[in-house]
Amino acid sequence: MSVGCTCKGETAEGRSAPDGPGGPECRDLAVEGGPQNLSLRFSNDDGRLVAISVLSSTPASPAAASGVHVGSTRDDVLATYDSEVTSRQDDGASEELVFAPRPAKFHGRIITFLTNDGGTVASFIAGERSFADPLPCGSD
Repeated sequence: MSVGCTCKGETAEGRSAPDGPGGPECRDLAVEGGPQNLSLRFSNDDGRLVAISVLSSTPASPAAASGVHVGSTRDDVLATYDSEVTSRQDDGASEELVFAPRPAKFHGRIITFLTNDGGTVASFIAGERSFADPLPCGSD
């Protein structure tokens, strides 16, 4: 995937992962001049863009292609993605609704919607399954 953005002074296109906060496997970076609360996740291994996350709602917040966005309800997510959604929740943690599309062209890619206590989408991240965790890179 080619990205024509500038992240912390580095062009992501064809380069290794830019420097930024993260952990041993990836880095999360904001797009300078891009939408607020949008973050790009790069693999430390090969510098690929592996996920894109929307961290909270702003007037110009991006939405998923389906129209689901930060602020959509849990029921909106379930109605939109139907049987392709699974729910996971650890004790005391927020519910995660995971959309895993069945068509082969999306193999290995998911969208994880993190809900808040009120049952609305608080953030979401789309990308490769192993990187589409709503926690920032380096979090436990």
